[in-house]
Amino acid sequence: MTRCLNWRDSARYGVNSSIKEVLFLIENANPERNADYQQAIALLQKRLQDYLQLSTTVQVLDQEHPQVEL
Repeated sequence: MTRCLNWRDSARYGVNSSIKEVLFLIENANPERNADYQQAIALLQKRLQDYLQLSTTVQVLDQEHPQVEL
């Protein structure tokens, strides 16, 4: 799991060509910015597909859905 793209931070937690699954966390503490939040998710998915040909899924944690299975 990474809160930001940390591929240069350390070899232990970096993302490289042998990694098969990566979790990105995008937080939204301000409900008034939900449109920006959704746009950020969509843009990340598009760029991962366009530049890296990666398929993605989105799972949102909130009060009604406090956990997801990875």
